[in-house]
Amino acid sequence: QYVKENVTSDNVFDVLEEACFLQFEELRQFCKTYLEQNAREMFNTEAFLTLSKTTLLELLKSDKIHMGELEIFFSVLEWGKFQVKQGNNVEKR
Repeated sequence: QYVKENVTSDNVFDVLEEACFLQFEELRQFCKTYLEQNAREMFNTEAFLTLSKTTLLELLKSDKIHMGELEIFFSVLEWGKFQVKQGNNVEKR
């Protein structure tokens, strides 16, 4: 409960990553809902660019993201460019 009360736009991606890693389903869902409702703001942050591929794919499965498809596309494109720039291996699928 403490963690959920302290989720902010500054830490939601980190909390989501940890919730996924530790398999805390309730916290994971809380973070996803937060992100879905604040997507336009959150998808344009540097923290978004550092998301793991697994977490990004998990987010993109949602049909509740409050953004247009084209906006999502360009955000994911920026994520991919950042990953390549950092030397991360982003597999094609």
